[in-house]
Amino acid sequence: MRPPVDLTGPVPLTTWRYITRGIARRPLRSTLATSGVAVVVAFFVVFASMSAGLHREVEEELARPRPTHVSMEHASPTPYSSSDLALIEAVAATFMEGTSADGVTGGWAVDPVVELTLSVPRDGARAVLWGIVPGQAGPTIASPPGLTPGAPLDMGRHLSAADDDAAGLVCVLGSSVRDRLFPGVAVNGTVALGPDASADPWRLPSAEAYPLDAASAWESEVRGPFAATVVGLLAPGQGGGLDDGVFVPVHALLRALGQEDEGVYYFPRLVLTVADGTRTDVRALGDELARAVPPTVVRDDGWDRASFERTFGQAQRALDSWLWAVTSAMALMLVAGVSDTMLVTVADRRAELATLRATGARRRSVSRLVLAEVALLGAIGLGAGLLAGAGATWAVDALAGDALVAPPHLDWWVMAAAALIAMGAVSVAGYYPARRAARERPTEALRYE
Repeated sequence: MRPPVDLTGPVPLTTWRYITRGIARRPLRSTLATSGVAVVVAFFVVFASMSAGLHREVEEELARPRPTHVSMEHASPTPYSSSDLALIEAVAATFMEGTSADGVTGGWAVDPVVELTLSVPRDGARAVLWGIVPGQAGPTIASPPGLTPGAPLDMGRHLSAADDDAAGLVCVLGSSVRDRLFPGVAVNGTVALGPDASADPWRLPSAEAYPLDAASAWESEVRGPFAATVVGLLAPGQGGGLDDGVFVPVHALLRALGQEDEGVYYFPRLVLTVADGTRTDVRALGDELARAVPPTVVRDDGWDRASFERTFGQAQRALDSWLWAVTSAMALMLVAGVSDTMLVTVADRRAELATLRATGARRRSVSRLVLAEVALLGAIGLGAGLLAGAGATWAVDALAGDALVAPPHLDWWVMAAAALIAMGAVSVAGYYPARRAARERPTEALRYE
C-alpha cells in the first residue's frame, strides 16, 4: 500500500525558522557571540553603577547640611573671659545675619570648651576630660567639636542645664573609660578625675592672675583630682572622641579648677558651631572673630566647597573617562567578533541564501533575515549581561562597600545605556554580513544542486 500523499507542501521558511535553525546548527558560534555581548554589558553595568554611585555621593554631600566648627584660642596663655564670650557671640550674630547665603542664617552657637588629658587607672591609658555646655534635660549630650551631637545611652542620663549650676561635679563616661575604670563590675557612684602629670593644661593660672600681660605671669599650680558623680554611661562604638571621653559641665569644672572670679568665667578655648557651614563663608567669619578679640588663633574644619568639588570632580572625570575608554574598546572588539561570526555563518549558508534569492526573495528580505538573527543573539546577550551586571553590582556593594569611596548605584540610565551600547554594537556588526548575504546571486543556487 502506498503511503499517503502529502498535499500540504514544504513548511514555508519563515524568519523565525531561519533564525532558530541557524542558531541550533551552530551553537558554539552563537554562544560565543551572545557571551561577548553579555561580557560587555555586565562590565558596563558594574562600572557605570560605581560611577553613578560616586556622582550621587558627591551630590548628596554637597546638598546636605554640614555642621562646621570654628575653634578660637588665644595666642598667649590668657584665656577668654565671660565678656569675651559675649563679644564673640555678638560678632557672630552680626556676621550670620548679614552675610549668610540666600539670607538664611541657620543655627549657630558659641560654646566654651575645656579639654584636659587625664590618665585612667588600671592600664594608664589616656582619656580626655571634656568641659561642655549641657543643654536642657533631654536625649542629647554636647559632644567634642567635629562629632555629631546626640549619643545613645547605655545607662543613666545625660547632663542637663541644672548640672552646670550645681555645686558638685557630675559626669558621663564613655564606654572605653567605663570599661577601664570598672572592668566587669557595676559602675561605682563616684570617680576621681585626676590630671595626667605630663599634661600642661591642668596647670592652669588662677582666676586672680587674669588678665595676663605676659606668658611668664601665669602660675603653675596643679589642680585636682576632683570627685565626680557618674550620672550616665554612653553606649559603646561611637568613635574615639566619645568612647574615650569623660564629659563634665563646663562651668562646674571651671569652678573646681579655680577659674571663676566673682561670677566671671575663663575659658581656654571657644568653639563656634554653624549648623550648615555650606551656606556660610566660614573663613571670613573666622577672620572677623580674630579681629574682634585679638590675639586669637582661629581654626576651622577645613572643609571648603570649591576644594571638595575640585577634588571629587577630578575623581569623577577620571573614572568616567576610564569607563568610556574601556567600554569603547570592548564595543569595538564586540563588533569585530560578532561581525566575523556572522560572516562565517553567511558563508556556510550561501546555498540556502541563493536559493531564497532564486525563489523570488528580495535582497532587502535576505538582509533582514541576517539582521534579525544578529538582533536575537544581541538580545539574549543583553539580557544575560544585565542580570550578571546587576548581580555583580550587588556583590561589590555587599562585599567591598566599606572599602569604596561611594557605594555603587544601579540607576535606570545605566541599564538604558547598556542596552543602547549592546544593540548599537550588534547592529553595526550585522550590517556588513547582511549586505553580503543580500548580494548572493540566484545562479549560485545551481552550483549546489
